[in-house]
Amino acid sequence: MNAQMLVWSKNPLDALNVRVSDLKSSNGTIGKDAVRWYFVRNVLADEFLGGCGYKTKSPETAHLVGDCLEEAAALNMEANSARGIWLTIDIPKDAVPGSYSAELSVEANGENSQSLSLHVEVLDRTLPDPAEWQYHLDLWQNPFASARVNKVDLWSEEHFTAMKPLYEMLAGAGQKCITASVVHRPWGGQTLDHFESMVQHMLKADGSWDYDYSIFDRWVSFMMDRGISEQINCYSLIPWGNQLWYFDESLGIDTFLVAKASTGEFAAYWTPFLEDFAAHLKEKGWYNMTTIAMDERPAEDMLSAIQLIQE
Repeated sequence: MNAQMLVWSKNPLDALNVRVSDLKSSNGTIGKDAVRWYFVRNVLADEFLGGCGYKTKSPETAHLVGDCLEEAAALNMEANSARGIWLTIDIPKDAVPGSYSAELSVEANGENSQSLSLHVEVLDRTLPDPAEWQYHLDLWQNPFASARVNKVDLWSEEHFTAMKPLYEMLAGAGQKCITASVVHRPWGGQTLDHFESMVQHMLKADGSWDYDYSIFDRWVSFMMDRGISEQINCYSLIPWGNQLWYFDESLGIDTFLVAKASTGEFAAYWTPFLEDFAAHLKEKGWYNMTTIAMDERPAEDMLSAIQLIQE
């Protein structure tokens, strides 16, 4: 279960933090470790009335929106400001049903500023494990953003260590799908941290193609180890801008061609990959759980891509 509280102060606060006691009832105790709390970080956003797409940035429509949950030990607050604090309570399966209470102490400036009571009603119902939930949750993952935020090298051991709690939390929400990028910038680099290809496409000097799946394999295996193992969505045959990137062995550089889905150049780029990728997936035992995923592509391009895949 989740809850949110709001801290407001007319004076500046140093080292704002929260302490929580065990949850207790007449029949049992739920340890305080079951209660996690996060500061709600604000992001600068503009009006979203017309849906997604290009926006003319204007200070007149900009406003703050509570968006990011930050697991920090403490936070400073300016005078006459507010800060949301998000609570997540994980009830153990063996918890005895009943009414539980705990005390939340909101502390700042080295002293206890406020105390709040937290009441939780535990029902005589038990959810199955998240992996057994039937609804199909597909929240896209961006490991490239994780590397930047944690200031670690992409695909390093430190990178995977930093991502582990994040994606274990996602698995705990019932996530079913792994997001994998099989071409460079499938969405045209519109995000701050653009998606690079997890598969290296190499055009060899003799005109044949070679593919390196080592990053793709490591990413998929890592996510499966977290408990996300029902589907692999591979983006995409039709990237925004129709740019198809590869490493040219003869030139020794990364380059790209621009090809629409109905062209022979498009088929010549993707056909050897699809054949090689299918064989690789079958070898790994992942073939029947893998999709070629598309995002906001025109119908005529979709039909061309589907026909190529079927062929």
